[in-house]
This record gives sequence, C-alpha cells and structure tokens, in this order.
Amino acid sequence: MNAKPRKKKNATAATTGAALMPAVVQDTRSKDVLMLAYADAEALRRTKKTKTAWFYSRSRQRLWKKGRTSGNTMRVRRIRWDCDRDALLYQVEPKGPACHTGQDTCFGPKEFGLQALEQTIASRKGVRDSYTARLLAQPWLLAEKLCEEGSELAECRTRKQTIWEAADVLYFLLAKLTERGVTLDDVVKELDRRNRKKH
Repeated sequence: MNAKPRKKKNATAATTGAALMPAVVQDTRSKDVLMLAYADAEALRRTKKTKTAWFYSRSRQRLWKKGRTSGNTMRVRRIRWDCDRDALLYQVEPKGPACHTGQDTCFGPKEFGLQALEQTIASRKGVRDSYTARLLAQPWLLAEKLCEEGSELAECRTRKQTIWEAADVLYFLLAKLTERGVTLDDVVKELDRRNRKKH
C-alpha cells in the first residue's frame, strides 16, 4: 500500500488545495471594518505566531504579510471565528492606511466619530498656536474647562443646548484622557469589566 504523501512544511493553499477562509479585518479601537482578505491555515498559523496580519493572495497564489512593502502593518490583537467556523475576524491595531489607495479603509473614507476626534487631539501635542496643545500642556486649565463645561451641561434646559454643551464636554473629556495617557479603549474596557461583574 502506498503511503499518503506528506504535506510540505509551511504548505499553503496553492500546494495543498486547502480551503481559503474570508478574513474580515477590523480596527480594534474604532471598530471600523478596514478590509476583506483571505487566509489559509498557514496564513492563520503565521498570524497567531507573529501577532501580525498574514493573508493568502488569490491573484498571486501565495502568502503575503500585510505591510511588508508599504510598512502599513497590522498588529493582531484578537482572532475570532464566525459561528460556522468558516470565516475569520482579525481585530487589529493598524500602522498606517489599510488600503493600497492610501485610504484608512478599503471601503472609503472613515466616518467621523469619537475615535477620530481622539486621534486629532493626540496629533495636536506640541503644535504651535494650537488651543488643544495649550490644554494638554496646562493640566490646570484643562481641569478648569472640563469642570466649567460639565456644569453648563448639567444646567441645560433645551435639546439644542444639551447637544451643544455635550459636544464641548466630550472634547474636553477626550483632551483629559489624552493628557493622562488614557485611551477611549481603556475606558470601554473598564465599562465592560463592570458590566461582566454585574452578571
């Protein structure tokens, strides 16, 4: 009886005929979907081992490491299977744009949100003639403004006024988090911890 041929070490879909799995890539902080790629067993193994996103290129018929040539790598924080275990979700911290066009995602420009505002505030550190940079450099002023805006929000009487003052509070709150080296993700994790504790 002929023995079954051994699979070559680091064999890929091209050499083994193994199935490819869709891999949805999501920004772990903003929750934006960055791209859709495909992975075989070897790409998944390398991703787990290196904590960096690896995929399988259907057009080139070979493995590829995201960002190998562009430098726009992805740090993989978590890998999840779907309920049928035939699709993957990579939750990543991207280093640069995900798309070859230079866009942050392969699905067009990112929508503005708290994460985008957080990044904008962080980018103002040390910028000359920037009000945000001044706040970050003067914690006492930031604390004063945060208390002031919080009081104004508490005293709002109309919907329009509440929206306006809430926007101010969110801006100064994110500035405070940035000044203390805390991220929105850190706060969400704490909320998740409290929620799990209740259950």
